[in-house]
Amino acid sequence: MMKHLFWILWSAEFICMLVWLIDEMKLKYLPMNNMVSIGFLWLGVALFVKLGLKSDKSALIMVGIPGFPLAIMAIFIIIIYIINLVAGPIRWN
Repeated sequence: MMKHLFWILWSAEFICMLVWLIDEMKLKYLPMNNMVSIGFLWLGVALFVKLGLKSDKSALIMVGIPGFPLAIMAIFIIIIYIINLVAGPIRWN
């Protein structure tokens, strides 16, 4: 189960980083945020720790720290979409 959890969290973070990179590339007059590069570096180091150093626990912690808040946000967004489908648009004010 832990092997699968690493790959689920790693791929979710990689997809979020790709979306962030694409959004940053659309901006014409602002430089790219340095955190995009650092995020990809962090994912690369986690992948190296998993495959190169064979340290499953360390790699899981590396992707788990940013992965669990992303999972909580994804659950929140899914709940909002379900409410929009069932009850119509949400009025936030």
